[in-house]
Amino acid sequence: MLTATTQMLILFLIVILGFVISKLGYFDKPFSDKVSKILMDVTMPALVIASVGDLDGSGQWGLVATTIVVCLAANVVWTIAGYVVGRILHVVPTQRSLYAFMGFALNIGFMGLPLISALVGGQAVLMASLFILFGNLYMFTIGLTMLRMGPRSDDEEPSGHRKLEIPWKMLLSPAVIAALIAIVLFLGGIKLPYVLQESLSLVGGITGPLAMLLVGFFLSMQRVSDLIKEWRMYPFILLRQFLFSGLLTWAASFVIQDHSLLATLALMSCMPIGAMVPLFAGEAGRDALVASRFTVGTTVASFVSIPAMLVFLSVL
Repeated sequence: MLTATTQMLILFLIVILGFVISKLGYFDKPFSDKVSKILMDVTMPALVIASVGDLDGSGQWGLVATTIVVCLAANVVWTIAGYVVGRILHVVPTQRSLYAFMGFALNIGFMGLPLISALVGGQAVLMASLFILFGNLYMFTIGLTMLRMGPRSDDEEPSGHRKLEIPWKMLLSPAVIAALIAIVLFLGGIKLPYVLQESLSLVGGITGPLAMLLVGFFLSMQRVSDLIKEWRMYPFILLRQFLFSGLLTWAASFVIQDHSLLATLALMSCMPIGAMVPLFAGEAGRDALVASRFTVGTTVASFVSIPAMLVFLSVL
């Protein structure tokens, strides 16, 4: 619990730093756009490939297959949960796909993997890595397709009257290609040369901190009072981050016998919204400010949700 709390405090402090340096003029809109492209096309792919550097998946096909099924099922459930919460809160049609996206686009990489390693350890690290790999693949295909669907303003027609636009270019984006490469390396037990592995690790390592700095930039573009007044954020946290996470973990406990896999699913479920979500939201024409507020709000709520989940797991 101390490790989890410490990790989340680090993330929150980086957000505050991003807010401060943005107010001092180090960040502006053109610069943030360039940094966003670097994150999505360079550092994130490097992070995905580097995440399997110390893992050997050869001979573990059964474990891999089970974890992949659980991961994909979890992403679908998380997506439905986000959409249902959005409908419960009566969000406008232009926001529904964003709520569904926020339901599954969690911080399972920069925050989730270190926490899983520290709190569970062992083969759970392998499982968390697979969650990251297939979670990224889900995000860049189904997730972004869904996010780009629907009206872009309240004056547009409902999504059912608009032509479905599938971002085919995203299917060959650097992040998706990196995820596929990482899967091949993992299942094949292939190790990259030390110099290349360390280079990818260093480049990928800046993804989380730089993304959180950008969240601070997004926050600097609004008043703190607007964050506090984002009333839908509070029931979203209670419903999605606490209630749905607990119900999913409880239901999964009847099916999943491996404790490490159940713990991985449980902790991943109550992670906060990922730092990249405001970037994706802005690129898809959604409200990046709302996404950034929810990112920070759910991160703060993680101070409670993760320890609470650990307690809940102990009594299952």
